[in-house]
Amino acid sequence: MRINHIKFSATFLICVLFSLSCKKSNITSDCSDYPKPADVYTYPIKPGMPEWASVKPEDRLATVQIKSDVTKLSTDALAQSWVDFPIAGDLNAANNVQVAMNFFMANFNGLVELAKRNDGGTVLLKRYLAINYSCFDGLTETAKAKFSNYTEQLEIILTQDVFLAALSADQKKQLAAKILEIYAEKEKTGWLSTIEAPACLGVRLMLAANYTPFVNEMQTAEMGFTIYLLSNKRPAYSVILLHLKNFAK
Repeated sequence: MRINHIKFSATFLICVLFSLSCKKSNITSDCSDYPKPADVYTYPIKPGMPEWASVKPEDRLATVQIKSDVTKLSTDALAQSWVDFPIAGDLNAANNVQVAMNFFMANFNGLVELAKRNDGGTVLLKRYLAINYSCFDGLTETAKAKFSNYTEQLEIILTQDVFLAALSADQKKQLAAKILEIYAEKEKTGWLSTIEAPACLGVRLMLAANYTPFVNEMQTAEMGFTIYLLSNKRPAYSVILLHLKNFAK
C-alpha cells in the first residue's frame, strides 16, 4: 500500500499540517505549553526545501524516515517526530484517517518505536493536557489553521488503541475532561470542522475503557462518522459529550 494512493477527501484539508508558534507571554512559542525535547530529531529534507522537489512521491516515506537510531531517542522526541512529520499532510488524501494512520503506524519508524514505549501514551497525554486552546482567538487566520492542526495531530495519534490502552483509569478520566474542554473551545471558534477529531477521540477513549453505557450506545448508533473511525456509525455529538462528562467524573 502506498499512502499516495489513498483517495482525496476535501473534508480533511485543514485537519493535519504542522505545529506553529503564536505570541503569548505566559505560554511557549507554539501555544501548547510543551517545549521541544533536547534530543528532538530535525528532518534534513522536508516540503518547502529545494531538495524536496526532486523526491519522487513513492520515495517520500523513505526520505522522511528517522535516520538516527530511534531506540536512542527519548519518548518525548519520538512524539515530537510525529508532530513535525513532514508528510503528515498525506492524511489529507485519506477517505478514512484511521486507514492512513494504520499505514503510518506500521511504516514510519518514529511511530513504530513510539508504539513500543511503555510511556508512549503518557507522553502524548501530557502534550495534549498542556494545550491552551484559549490562545486561539489572538492568532492570525494562518496561525489559527496551523495551531488547530497541531492539536488535531495529537488527537489523531491519541486515538490509536496502543496508546489509549497504556493509560491508567485516572489518566483516561483526565483525557476525557481535556477533550470536553478543547471541544468546547473549538465550538466557540466557529471552526466547526475541527470538532470531529476530539469527538472521535472521545469515542475511541470510551470504547478502549470498555465504558458500558457508551458501548451500549454504539450498538444502536445510526449517524455516519465519516473519516475518523473504521466504523461508519456514531451517536450524535451531544450524546458523545454527555457520556464523556459522566465518564470523566
